[in-house]
Amino acid sequence: MSEISQIYEKFFLEVAPAMFNSVVGAFPVPGMKGKTFVMQVDLVGEGGGSYGIKIEEAKSLASFKGPAEKPMVSLQISTEDFLRVMRTISDFPWSRLYDAVRDTRGSLVFELEWRKGEPPLGLKVTFNGAESPCIRLRADTETLFSLLRGGMGFMDAFMQGKLKVDGDLPFGLQLMNQFNEFMPTTA
Repeated sequence: MSEISQIYEKFFLEVAPAMFNSVVGAFPVPGMKGKTFVMQVDLVGEGGGSYGIKIEEAKSLASFKGPAEKPMVSLQISTEDFLRVMRTISDFPWSRLYDAVRDTRGSLVFELEWRKGEPPLGLKVTFNGAESPCIRLRADTETLFSLLRGGMGFMDAFMQGKLKVDGDLPFGLQLMNQFNEFMPTTA
């Protein structure tokens, strides 16, 4: 078996099931008793192959090499595209992100306007135990997804009134400058 085939096999037979099973073990999904989801992933290209995935009652994922019997969903991706995704994750500048986090003191509160009529979802990030300075950002889901995929920059969102900002503005600008390289580029 080639080295690349071993990478695919390890991902589908070990890594993906371990990730799924650890999440659903902590967060059971209601209403799935007696339900089985089956899918097939076909990696097309050098070292590729088929992998079957079976999820029982949304409680456990088992995967196997070879085609799945009666898959509800079949996913086909080239080995080249699969590797591009994996390399994007491994090529991320983790060391520079560590340095940026290490050098930051203060807190960021993000409020996501999730559903109309409901309170926003809140997320607070405290850097190195420092509560202040503090910046508070508020946006709706459309704006958040646009920011995350690079469709809009933070400054554009702020100028258009789609991103509300309150608190220590110099700290907010510091965060934007420090962490800008880790965000997708705007379209």
